Amino acid sequence: MPSETSSRKGSHSMIDEHSKPTLSTEPKTSLNLTVLVGFLLLGTAVVVALVLAGLSFSGTTPAASTQDSEYETLMSTNTQLNTSNAALTQQLAELTERVASVEETYAEACDSVLLAANTQLNATNVLLTQQLASLNETVSSLTDAANDTMTLLCSLGLQSWYSLDVAQTYTFAFTADGTVLYAGTSDSDIKVFDLTQGKPTLTTTLAGHTKAVYKLTLSADETRLYSGSVDNTIRVWDLTQDLPTVLYTLTNHTGDIYGIALSADETRLYTSADDYTGGVWDLTQDPPTQLYSLTTSVTPRLAVTPNDTFMFLGSADHNIRMYDLTQDPPALTHTLTDGDGSTIFALLTSADNTRMYSGGTSSKTVVWDLTQSPPAILHKLVGHDGPVNSLALSSDQTRLYTSGLGSPAVLVWDLTLSTPAIIYSIDSLTDYARSLALSPDDSRLYTSSFDDVMQVWTSCQDY
Repeated sequence: MPSETSSRKGSHSMIDEHSKPTLSTEPKTSLNLTVLVGFLLLGTAVVVALVLAGLSFSGTTPAASTQDSEYETLMSTNTQLNTSNAALTQQLAELTERVASVEETYAEACDSVLLAANTQLNATNVLLTQQLASLNETVSSLTDAANDTMTLLCSLGLQSWYSLDVAQTYTFAFTADGTVLYAGTSDSDIKVFDLTQGKPTLTTTLAGHTKAVYKLTLSADETRLYSGSVDNTIRVWDLTQDLPTVLYTLTNHTGDIYGIALSADETRLYTSADDYTGGVWDLTQDPPTQLYSLTTSVTPRLAVTPNDTFMFLGSADHNIRMYDLTQDPPALTHTLTDGDGSTIFALLTSADNTRMYSGGTSSKTVVWDLTQSPPAILHKLVGHDGPVNSLALSSDQTRLYTSGLGSPAVLVWDLTLSTPAIIYSIDSLTDYARSLALSPDDSRLYTSSFDDVMQVWTSCQDY
């Protein structure tokens, strides 16, 4: 096959051979070429212009059209937003109005609920107040019962809680709150003990008497202490001072002072002495003066009813003399005897003025009925095997404590029974009992023995 190049060459050769002009035409050909180039240039220019025009049309006009379209879209959107905003504003106003209405309704509902709740709370408070009052009453009742039980336990379950080496104590006196104890001793002193720490603590010693102090009594306001001594004197102490001092020394008696008592109104002082007399003193005078001297016998013991109606003087002649203090001067109304020939060592009257208790060498404690005239013997309590020398009553008058010069040393009697009976005994003193006393709340029993030991007994221990 002939090649493309050869074909092309052959073609060109044929053209050249058959189309050569016979005459010279060079000038005409040059003109034609010029015209042709011109047309070509013009055509090119037109084409370029048309292209440029087309480019210009395609680059500017469509963009403007698009911008107009976007603007119209934005304006339409803005119009829609304005419409939506107006609608939302309207809805917001309606919602605000509804919220206000709801708030008003809620406030009214809250007020109603609060009022109802307050009413209910008030009713509940009234009920709780009533229940609290009832509960307080119950607690008070239980407390009283517990205190009664504790008092009974302290009375029945006595144990030696504390011992002090003190000279023989003949007499005790307590402040009403039980915080201070005054003890009259065989060494002529009055010893003052602080009881607030539980165990007695010696704080002060009152010196003034020259012999043993047998009896003490304290004024109700606790500003005066009255002491009677074997030195034949009665001293009145001023307790308002930091260190108590003697205000008066009463010297009318000529024998040992065995008994001292105050009248209920504290205008009278009653005394008994081993000069065979009992004394009635006027405390409204300065110094106190003796109004009456009442006849008795040797070593007289003294007791006065709390209503200041009767004064009893029991002595070694086996008799108890009964004086009526409502008469002026006091009159001897009865002379009582227990029938056992007992020398009287101890006398005590009850708080309700209906009973008197006496103890002595018969080893018996005699219970006297003061509602009868003359007083009659109700009971003779047998338990000690030696003389009964000291007596004490519980504050509720249901227990009687007795001490004796023998065994047992201390007995506790139940007075609520038709016939009083022993409910407890103490036989563990270090020597014979000299005296005993109960604290104001009955929780402590104090004893003194001949070996100069004071003991405190309790079952409510505060170790």
